[in-house]
Amino acid sequence: MQTISEYRKEQGLTLEAFATLVGKSKGHMHEVESTMKCSAKLALAIEQATSGAVKAEALNDEIAAARKAAA
Repeated sequence: MQTISEYRKEQGLTLEAFATLVGKSKGHMHEVESTMKCSAKLALAIEQATSGAVKAEALNDEIAAARKAAA
């Protein structure tokens, strides 16, 4: 499982390019990348945009709890 920063660097994406990919501002993505926390909706969008390399449960506690309960 990768962090957003690791994924971006591996893919050669700037923070601005990644933010555009998930439909958010560069500033918002900087905050998410720094804290590794965001809304469930954005966490799922990031997981989808990264083809699962960045897991939604790493970004949102509610998703983590739901997936743990479902396992």
